[in-house]
Amino acid sequence: ELVSLIVSLRDRVEEMERREVEALILNTKARMEFENTLKHLGCGGAAGAIARTTVAPIDRVKIMMQTSHLLGVEDKNRSIL
Repeated sequence: ELVSLIVSLRDRVEEMERREVEALILNTKARMEFENTLKHLGCGGAAGAIARTTVAPIDRVKIMMQTSHLLGVEDKNRSIL
């Protein structure tokens, strides 16, 4: 009877250790996915900021050239250069 009780306890301990390892693996995977998501979010934000900073001055010149006839200064904004 004592031997069967010890075997039962050993089996329960092994099962609990297996579950603990599985939980650690799942936790590690979830953390890695979260970190990957944050990296993508940061890279996307940086790319958007750089793109906007680069395009905004060019866009402003384009709008000034398109609307220069309204202000009567067509000759001034005829070329970007």
